[in-house]
Amino acid sequence: WPSLTGDLRDAAISALITSEDRAALLLDALENNKVEQSAIPWGMRVQLMAQANESLRDRARNLFTKEDTQNQAIIEQYRSSLTLKGGEKNGKEVFIKNCSVCHQIGERGGAPYGPDLGTIRNRRSESILADILNPNLSIADGYDIWIIELNSGENIQGLIATETPTAITVRMYGGTEMAIARKEIRSLKALGMSAMPAGLEKQISQQQMADLLAYIRQPK
Repeated sequence: WPSLTGDLRDAAISALITSEDRAALLLDALENNKVEQSAIPWGMRVQLMAQANESLRDRARNLFTKEDTQNQAIIEQYRSSLTLKGGEKNGKEVFIKNCSVCHQIGERGGAPYGPDLGTIRNRRSESILADILNPNLSIADGYDIWIIELNSGENIQGLIATETPTAITVRMYGGTEMAIARKEIRSLKALGMSAMPAGLEKQISQQQMADLLAYIRQPK
């Protein structure tokens, strides 16, 4: 690991998170401080914290997020951002860096994985803030994670984008979609959690949160 350059580290992490065995090795290295947490980009943290394997998912969330009992304290800490003047230009930069990996605004500017944030611009800032910092409090309809076990033994994880009597279309991380015939499916299981894990407060300051809220809530 110490000999890898930044681009190679990103490539290595991308390879490690594509299977449970390799993801476990990466989590081992993170827990033992052989790989620093700062080396894991936000989007890849999202993938690790949304693993289908419950043990791996819990380990990742323990590494990257605070305990749920602290979520309200985090929200209270960030309430000061509601009194700060936010800048839409800076907010766009925050969005691109931290949110565009899963979201768009008005069908523009990112990946169509999670909800389009253009649909929430008229909500109260307090409500948007709470959902950003503790997304499992309110899972948007159609945006909970599903595990699809195939007859072949393969597991597919993602959002159910569309479904028909004969097939479902699964939207996976990054916005790519896969159509699966129902006759190929052994089981479907909802994980009961948002596709967006908690932990964004580790990435942005209160001022950046104010900027992000200003950008999300700007008029069309």
